[in-house]
Amino acid sequence: GGAFDGFREDFGGNFLLSLMMGIFVFLWSLLLIVPGIVMAYAYSFAFYVKADHPEYDWRQCLDESKRLTQGYKGDLFVLDLSFIGWYFVGALALGVGTLWVTPYAEMAKTLYYLELSARANAAAGGYSLTIPERVTIEGIECKVKAIEARALAEDVRLTSVSIPKTVSTIGKRAFYGCSSLSEVTLLETDVPSMGKEAFYGTAEGITFNIYKSIKKAMKKAIKKVAPSGVTFVKM
Repeated sequence: GGAFDGFREDFGGNFLLSLMMGIFVFLWSLLLIVPGIVMAYAYSFAFYVKADHPEYDWRQCLDESKRLTQGYKGDLFVLDLSFIGWYFVGALALGVGTLWVTPYAEMAKTLYYLELSARANAAAGGYSLTIPERVTIEGIECKVKAIEARALAEDVRLTSVSIPKTVSTIGKRAFYGCSSLSEVTLLETDVPSMGKEAFYGTAEGITFNIYKSIKKAMKKAIKKVAPSGVTFVKM
């Protein structure tokens, strides 16, 4: 491949993708600047998707980019922020220094795309997990009372989990980075202690099934350790 492959191969498709991406980001920006920035990051992998799947049309590229960046747009923003200092130093050299910084930044973003793409492919064989109330260890029956910190972190294949009423503690980042986790059933009748960012990095719009009797308290606790936009369903 080469730097100008995008112009030689399917120029019309790449141009249309760029045009539609710009239009959508502009329209989101009309609502407020923040939604525009969020969608810019949501669509930021569209051309990478196009390179991997040249048969995709512009809408498929945008949709796949949105899917890949679910739960990771904040990380992409922080990644961009990490290069501000380098761009500033490069600008001091009459802008010449940015010729070295830009390829570095683009390579970092490319590697991040490859990592998220690999995670998404692994998640294709997803599974559901029901944590038992009791387990037997060396012939001794033990009650499951806690989910340790980072116990299932980065498990991109996990799609749903059921947590028993015996669990009183969910550790820090216990489910962090479980990007395919879209449903959590909490069978507790009391609100468990939840560590920082216990459910961060999970699927956008993740659903929590909770008992009606403790809905208010449980919602308050979950919102502190989960991303925005979660859905609550009463049982």
